[in-house]
Amino acid sequence: MSENRDGVINWMNEQNKNWAEKHFADMPMNGVWAGGLGFVLMKKSDNELSLVTCVSDELVKTNLAGLQVLLYDLGYTYSDLDANWVDPPQSQEDMVQFEKMTEELVIKSWKCECGYPMIEIDTKDCFARFIDTDEVLLDNGDTEEIEIWTYPLICTCGRRLDVNPDDFIRMHGQAKMHRHDTPDGQVIQAYTRYEICDATDEERENLIVVGNHWPDESNRLPPWMRGLVCAIVDGDEEE
Repeated sequence: MSENRDGVINWMNEQNKNWAEKHFADMPMNGVWAGGLGFVLMKKSDNELSLVTCVSDELVKTNLAGLQVLLYDLGYTYSDLDANWVDPPQSQEDMVQFEKMTEELVIKSWKCECGYPMIEIDTKDCFARFIDTDEVLLDNGDTEEIEIWTYPLICTCGRRLDVNPDDFIRMHGQAKMHRHDTPDGQVIQAYTRYEICDATDEERENLIVVGNHWPDESNRLPPWMRGLVCAIVDGDEEE
């Protein structure tokens, strides 16, 4: 989002208006948005947004007021009657705590159409799946091919929910993201540097360094697994 030197966002320019119109229209009911601006909004209905929490800071309030004008222009109603107002962070620790709180609010708002929280869906048999490749335009004018991957979560209601890798790691962390399966049912788990040291000291023999594929060309690995030291683990083993 574009802003001036004082950090004030120009919500009414075309780029920001187009982004906001699409983003808030696509938000699920009871979904929340925390854009790193010091406040969190929740979508209460198709045309209603409410303030969940907000930092009592003049710049934050200015940007929130500007967003209110845009929301009205887009046909939304806005309420802050039940908002939780918090003091501005006074230290790095306070800032980390606030960011953690807003992150948890966002994650808890992710739900299946049936209402079941996505973070509670079982991930034991959920592994990254390759979708396709795409070309993106770089700042220097060149293009680069990227791979598109998804984590297919199967809800208790039977629906398949495709989760992008960034959101999956936000919900479940590095360890669960750095594991992959093979066609014959084996599971490999990437090790941290400390785990590699321990395994080496104990002379374990199940360590492997994986490339683009493993165990053969038929099984493509996601980019974040390539070049890592892994171990073959039991599929039921806790990371």
